[in-house]
Amino acid sequence: MTPLDRLAGLETEYALRFSPAPGHARPRNDTLYTAIAEAIRARVHTLPGRRRLTHDQLFTQNGGSLYFERSPTEPDGGLIEAATPECRGPGQILLYQQAQEALLTRALPLAEAALRRAGHPGRLGLLKNGRDAEGNTYGVQENFECTLARGPLLWLYRVGLALLVPIMILDVILCWTLILAAALLALALAIVALVVDTALNAARGLRRPDILTRLFQDPEGRAERRLMRALAVFEQVLVAPAVLPYTWLVHLCGFRPIRRAATAFLVSRPILSGTGTLHGDDRFTLSEKATTIRRVVRSSAAPYSRAIYDTGNLLKGLQGLFLFDHTRLRPLFAARQRLQLGLADANRCQIAEYLKLGTTLLVLDMAEAGYLDDAPRLRDPIGALRALTDDPTLAAAVPVRGRGAMTALDIQRYYLDRARAWLAQLATPSLEAHEIVRLWSDALDALDADPGQLVGRVDWITKRYLIEAAAPDPDAHPARKKIDLRYHELGDGYLARLEADEIAPRLVTPDEATDAISTAPERSPARQRGRLIRDLAARDLDATAGWDAIHIGGGLRGKIVRLDAWRARAADPPSETP
Repeated sequence: MTPLDRLAGLETEYALRFSPAPGHARPRNDTLYTAIAEAIRARVHTLPGRRRLTHDQLFTQNGGSLYFERSPTEPDGGLIEAATPECRGPGQILLYQQAQEALLTRALPLAEAALRRAGHPGRLGLLKNGRDAEGNTYGVQENFECTLARGPLLWLYRVGLALLVPIMILDVILCWTLILAAALLALALAIVALVVDTALNAARGLRRPDILTRLFQDPEGRAERRLMRALAVFEQVLVAPAVLPYTWLVHLCGFRPIRRAATAFLVSRPILSGTGTLHGDDRFTLSEKATTIRRVVRSSAAPYSRAIYDTGNLLKGLQGLFLFDHTRLRPLFAARQRLQLGLADANRCQIAEYLKLGTTLLVLDMAEAGYLDDAPRLRDPIGALRALTDDPTLAAAVPVRGRGAMTALDIQRYYLDRARAWLAQLATPSLEAHEIVRLWSDALDALDADPGQLVGRVDWITKRYLIEAAAPDPDAHPARKKIDLRYHELGDGYLARLEADEIAPRLVTPDEATDAISTAPERSPARQRGRLIRDLAARDLDATAGWDAIHIGGGLRGKIVRLDAWRARAADPPSETP
C-alpha cells in the first residue's frame, strides 16, 4: 500500500467576534455570518448547499464548504463551520486548510463594509480556536476514510442497520404526527386567545395589545431560547429509539482495529498537536478539546456527548430520514466510512497542523495493515488523557496494560519507532512519509531536551511562551486570557504576527494558499465538484451542491451528478459539463 494515500479533511468551527462602534448594538451571529457568506460569494464561484434552508450552506469552487452552525439553546449564538475539500496526504490537507483561512480573512473587510451599510458599524473578526472565555468548547474535527469493519463484523453491522431502518421510519412518522398535532393545537389556542382578548377589549372599551402581541414582545429572547431548548430535548427523545441502538451497533462493530491500535497515540498526541488553554484558576493545560472529552466512542446524538472517536457523521446519515432524505441511508452500508476524530485542537502553527495530520495518517495506515497489534493499551484512556494533558512538564505517566507506566513521550516514541520500521519494509517508498517521520523525531527530541526550541512550531508551547513573556504575573488573569484568545485570531492574531516576523515557519506560502482558493485538489471527488460549481455558477444555472452529488434543476427534468463513485479512485476524474 502507499502511505498517506486516503481521502481526509478537516472541519473547523470559527468563533465570530464583533466589536460594535460606540452607540451601536452588536448584531446577531447569523447576521454576521450572512455578511461573510455574501462577501465570499462576491470573491469566488459558489453554489448553495443541500442544507441551505437550515444552515445557509454554500460550496466554493475548490470543493470546500461552509455554513452557519446554530446553537440549539442560544438563538443569538452560533459559529461558522468550514470544511476543506477531500484531500490526499497531509501536505494537501494543510494547503487547503490555509486556503480556507485565507478566503475567510479576505472576506472580512467586505463583510465589515456590508454591515456598516446595514447600520452595524464595527470590527469583525474570526477566531480559529476551540474554547471561549466562558469555557464553551467547539473547534476542529478530523475526518479520515477508513474501513469500518471486515468479515463477520461487517455483516453483523449491516444486518443490525437493516433492522433499525423500519424503527427509524416509524420514528419519523411519529415525530411528524406529533409536530403536526402540536402545530394545530398551538394554532387553535392562538385563535381562541385572540377571540377572547378581542371580546374583552371590546366590552371594556379598551385599546391595548392583545394576548398574541404581548406574547411575542420578548426583546431579551427568553421565549425563543426556551422554545429552542424544548425543541432540542424533543428531538433527542424522539430519535432515541433508533439512534441509541445504532450508536451501540457502531461501538460494537465499527473501526475496532483502529480503536485498539490508535487510542494511546491519540491520547498522547496533544504533546504535539495541543493548542493549550488557560483555565479560570490560571492553570495551563495542553489541549482545549481534551478538557471536555468524556468517552472513547460517542454514545448519543446529543451535542455534549464528546468523544475521542465521534460517530456524529454516521448518526446524521440515519437522522436524514427525518427530513425525508433517504439518499444518506444507503452509503451507511458501505465497508469504507468516514472516521471522525473529536479529540482535535484548532492548530495555528503550520508545522503542528502538518505533524498532527501526517502522524495520524501513518498510524491509521499501520493500524489497517495490522502492524500495530502490539500497540500500548491504556487501562483508562479518559483518565490518561486528563493526566497527560494536565501536565505541561510532560512528566506524568499513565498505566498501560502489560507495560507498567508510560509518559506521553514514551507512547509517542513507540509509534515513531514502528513507523520507521514499517516504512523501511514497504516496497513503495514515500518521501513525504519519511519527512513526517523526521519532523516527528525532531519534535519529540526537542520536547525531551528543550521545549523552547518549538516556539512557533508547536502551539501550546508558543502560546505558553507568549503568556509568560507578556503577562508573567498570575494575578493578571484577564490579560493572560486575552493572549490565550487573541493567539487564534485570523489575520492579525498573535500567531499571525509571529508568521509575519518569520518566527513561526510557514510550510504553505500565501501565494500557494491563494491558488488553492480557486482550484480543487487532484485525485479527489472535490475535483469534479469544483469544476461543476465553477461551470454552473458562471452560467447562473439552478443547482445545489453536496458532498456526494450535484443536483441540477428540479422536478422531473432535473439531473443528479453523483460524486461518491470517485471516492475510491486514484485517477483524477474527467471534466463533466451538464
